[in-house]
Amino acid sequence: MNPEQEAFQKKSIIEEKLIPFGFKKRKNGYRYVTRFMDEHFQAEILIDKKGAVSGKVIDLDVNEEYLPIRVDSRIGAYVSQVRRAYMEILHQIAASCCRDEQFIFPQTNRIVSQIELRYGETPDYPFAKYPEFAVFRYPDNRKWYGLVCPIPKFSLLAKINVQSTDKAIVEILNMKIIPDQLEQLRSAPGFYPCYHMNQSNWISVLLDDSVPDEKILELVDTSRNFATNSSKRGKK
Repeated sequence: MNPEQEAFQKKSIIEEKLIPFGFKKRKNGYRYVTRFMDEHFQAEILIDKKGAVSGKVIDLDVNEEYLPIRVDSRIGAYVSQVRRAYMEILHQIAASCCRDEQFIFPQTNRIVSQIELRYGETPDYPFAKYPEFAVFRYPDNRKWYGLVCPIPKFSLLAKINVQSTDKAIVEILNMKIIPDQLEQLRSAPGFYPCYHMNQSNWISVLLDDSVPDEKILELVDTSRNFATNSSKRGKK
């Protein structure tokens, strides 16, 4: 997990608080620049229109990005000092310009909010071993129609036979789909063979804005309809 992900985990940006904090509005979002460590380093924080945060630290003595703070194996005292100072800046921004959220990624929080607005349904958390796994159910029969879960990225990539050691946490949404859609969706960016569920009629979508909200919500509607129809069949 990079420093920005760590500091802004389960946070969402309150846009109107950015300029009072010191951000400057740009065409594609907001930018904040500050110097630290006796002005030997400069932090540049960028927030895009969707609230995604990125940043870099410039070593002003050589005018280059200071990459050691992003390498887990670089744990020397000076590197740790610079990273702590940078993290303090990020945490100050998070405390001043963010609200706490239920999930890690902005898209996850948007999708969950839209499901609640559409259906008045919120997830439950049935797994003691995996307390962050969130299940959406159709109320009449308690059938699942969605599962949000955070997993290491390498676990998701393994579903498409890509070997990776990337331990960054990503969030996915599992949904039931029409079987005829399976091949087309699996070939589209952001979609993967379903993690933790039947891959013949469920699919996983990565909630990192690689798939538009509207497309995901359309698939949520389809998945929920399966649970609704199951309830109707049971009442005949």
